[in-house]
Amino acid sequence: MKRFSWIIVGCLLVTFCLTAVGQRAGAQLSYPGIYWILGSVQDPEGVGAEGRWVVFYKDDPAAGFADDHVGTVGLSRRTGQYILNSIEDMRMVVSPGEYKVAIVTSDVDNYGADPVNVTVTGHGYDVAPDLLLAYGAGIAPPGRPGEEEPPPLIKVWFGNRLYQPSIFGLEEGKSRFYVAEEGNLKVEVSIADPYQLDREASYSMSIQGPEGAVDSFDLSGVPGFVASAAEARPFVIETPYPAALAAGDEDRDYVFTFNARSAGTLGPATSVATVAAVTVYGGPVKLVGVPLTYPSPVHLKTDKQVTFQYTLTGAANVDIFLFDVSGRVVRKITLNRDEEGGAPGVNKVGWDLMTDQGTLVSSGIYVFTLVNRDDGKLLGRGKFTCLP
Repeated sequence: MKRFSWIIVGCLLVTFCLTAVGQRAGAQLSYPGIYWILGSVQDPEGVGAEGRWVVFYKDDPAAGFADDHVGTVGLSRRTGQYILNSIEDMRMVVSPGEYKVAIVTSDVDNYGADPVNVTVTGHGYDVAPDLLLAYGAGIAPPGRPGEEEPPPLIKVWFGNRLYQPSIFGLEEGKSRFYVAEEGNLKVEVSIADPYQLDREASYSMSIQGPEGAVDSFDLSGVPGFVASAAEARPFVIETPYPAALAAGDEDRDYVFTFNARSAGTLGPATSVATVAAVTVYGGPVKLVGVPLTYPSPVHLKTDKQVTFQYTLTGAANVDIFLFDVSGRVVRKITLNRDEEGGAPGVNKVGWDLMTDQGTLVSSGIYVFTLVNRDDGKLLGRGKFTCLP
């Protein structure tokens, strides 16, 4: 609060100096980037004023404005209040005269506040009359002519595994992202506030098969489809695959394309697409690469667990056996198909360093094996060291 008070004082001093210079020069005054408008919001119906978008403008909201949000997410940090600071918005120069302040009509609950007049006096800050939050009141979101809206951000999970385009893909140097023939998708679409999403666009996706044919889908028509509420941020879709992926004698690659678009309420809409290239393994389940452990080595005095990380080409029921140097099994970990440890792709399994007898493991070298419980075949092995 003290810092905020010093900011106000600094702005007032600068404004005073500019005013004095302007008066001596007999010039028309203006305040580029240093003027404050303070105000409060009445909320008689108790729908909640916090977070609503307040705009300050001359004649037309689309012609240039300073904007902020009410309450704790705004500059005021106070319930039901706002502070508009043109230093944050260089699209307009504030001069003495009549301006307007309003709350944009929410597309979620249709509440807003109609414009009120505020007089800019040249004192560095002015207080606007109270805004009245009411159903059906307010103004449409002001546009920013020529300024394209920011692109939405798309994240995709196959099961509980996040697809990371920088790591996974079919290109040289990237890792394959293995999936089962059937599974579930989670699509998370977000956009910077105060921009909105065209949620319908997020339902559109396509899958390119191994032979190059592309099938398009509307996810909202897939049985089991679930979407978050309209006002949710981010917007989340959860759905089974819109079509099963076929496995063959060899690996088969599929390319999923997910779409999103901004709503176009504040400027030209922006469309984006995120691509996820996945692989269905042909043949029995196997381990890809070498299983890893971390931390390595394990320090029994400070570390609480060790994590086994490995990649499976498909789903399987998996057992992890841990042996000491004498060949004695100190712990058996049972993992189920399609759950962490038995799912296609990268698996991370933690062990709490306790033996099957309920005692802390001793220092030494340990060997572990991964076994496919479905057919009894060895998938892979590794080793790690425990230090005192």
